[in-house]
Amino acid sequence: MPTLYYFLLTVVFLLLTPIKSASNDIIIFKTKSIPNIQFSLSDTIICPYDSAVFTALMPGVPITTVGEFTFDKVGSGGGGDTYNIVNGIKSVYLKEAGTYEISMIRVYENNVLVYENDTSILFNLYHHFLPTVSIIGGGSYCMGDEISPLELRFSGEAPYTLTFVENGSSTITRDYLSNTVILSDSADMEVNLLMLSDKNCSTPVDGYGHLMVSELPEAAIFGDTVFCPEENAVYSTYANSSYRYRWNVPVGAELINNGELDASSIALKWVNPGVHTISLIVEKNGTGCKTGPLKQDILVYAPATVKNNYDTVVCFGEAGVAELTASIVGENTVYWPDYDQFGLTLEIFQEGTYRYQETIPFGCRNDGEITVIEKCIPEVYVAEAFTPNGDNINDLLEIHGLFYNLLLTIYNSSGEKVYVMSTNSEPWDGKINGSPAPNGVYYWTAEYTDKLGDTYFSQGNVMIIR
Repeated sequence: MPTLYYFLLTVVFLLLTPIKSASNDIIIFKTKSIPNIQFSLSDTIICPYDSAVFTALMPGVPITTVGEFTFDKVGSGGGGDTYNIVNGIKSVYLKEAGTYEISMIRVYENNVLVYENDTSILFNLYHHFLPTVSIIGGGSYCMGDEISPLELRFSGEAPYTLTFVENGSSTITRDYLSNTVILSDSADMEVNLLMLSDKNCSTPVDGYGHLMVSELPEAAIFGDTVFCPEENAVYSTYANSSYRYRWNVPVGAELINNGELDASSIALKWVNPGVHTISLIVEKNGTGCKTGPLKQDILVYAPATVKNNYDTVVCFGEAGVAELTASIVGENTVYWPDYDQFGLTLEIFQEGTYRYQETIPFGCRNDGEITVIEKCIPEVYVAEAFTPNGDNINDLLEIHGLFYNLLLTIYNSSGEKVYVMSTNSEPWDGKINGSPAPNGVYYWTAEYTDKLGDTYFSQGNVMIIR
């Protein structure tokens, strides 16, 4: 009788209709003509790493009854695989998403084919998208900077469960309901992502983010700010092994002993008077956070100076005046120790070196000196006429004046040199080669120097009258 039953089934046109069960998203394919054969799919959408279970059931059949079906993924290019339903059940595990087809159904009773149906039953298997997470923002900042918060951005279906390592030590698992989460907007944090789950799937994740807000290094410039010329100074700031230093020294100062500009302190000699500025930048190693530049103005007093050179070169026919200009007029005191006098001027009567002292209110003193030189403009006076007639009255050509190194040359009206005299030679007695010179007008030139050796020239006429 069972053989006849299955034989009759072979002549019945079999239509299979997919039916979705009320629970667990199981898809059941039931035959209209053979109610005791059904196909089911555990899930229609799975995570990419999971499997859906495709099951063929023949409930209530004897052990001698075996079902057979051909099953394949559409587009795979093969003819499909054939599976046997033994003991009323056969399960196939599916991982790939796509459309699957049941293309042939057979039933055997005691190894005898009693039913065959060349049909086509199609069903689809889908994959969930794996959730993703990205880290944006964060970074390294200095105190006072505008900070970009450290954020997590999820894709998938909330809620999300994220496992991560925080600050290199603690492993933390947290649930999030939003697709965007701010982890930190001020506090230091370091995050290494490990695992992410959403409503449907879990997946390992790899990501790193950090937010670090570093304090600025502590810095200040310590040292005196008022100096006399050529004085030494030491400037320093807070010493810290995690700091880097960079000093900037102005032109008016010199480093002592080839000192370094990248130390916490420097030693300088102030050379040029004036107001100078030193500056300092301090950087915290590994953070890029730095001060500055910090600046400090330095006042270097100037010594008293000679007002002009003419005051030190005088002709002592009358008294001269040595005049100074103090570095700070109205504040500095100038003292002439050799004369026990105070003031910016000193009346002098002879050449020489005159010492002075300038006292600066800050407490230092500048010593200096002025060398005064006598310089008078030399003058040569030659008589306009003389009478060399032997009466001992106006018989010689007299020359007067303030001069040195005189060379006087006399020429006749024809331009011939008739006499040469110097500072130490005798005056001209009106003779040429021992004979009286003719009456008339003679021309003379004079070359001479002053006390300092500067050369001067003059010329004129002299008349011989007998």
